[in-house]
Amino acid sequence: MPTQEMRALWHPTRARIVELLKAGPIARSRLTESVGAPYAEVAYHCRALIRSRCIRFAPGYTAESVDPVYQSA
Repeated sequence: MPTQEMRALWHPTRARIVELLKAGPIARSRLTESVGAPYAEVAYHCRALIRSRCIRFAPGYTAESVDPVYQSA
């Protein structure tokens, strides 16, 4: 695993998000409920995971989507 991905997964919330997405695409609002963190915090961690290429937007969704859906990379 590249170093950038390892650093991204260091945070427990990020590791949990990646683990949840292994089951399939999930909307950010649903991730917020599952992780038990505020919406803004989940958004922050998802942006970091996208930058490190650990996750990506599901087809049809972008950063500008109201409630984006993410999937495993």
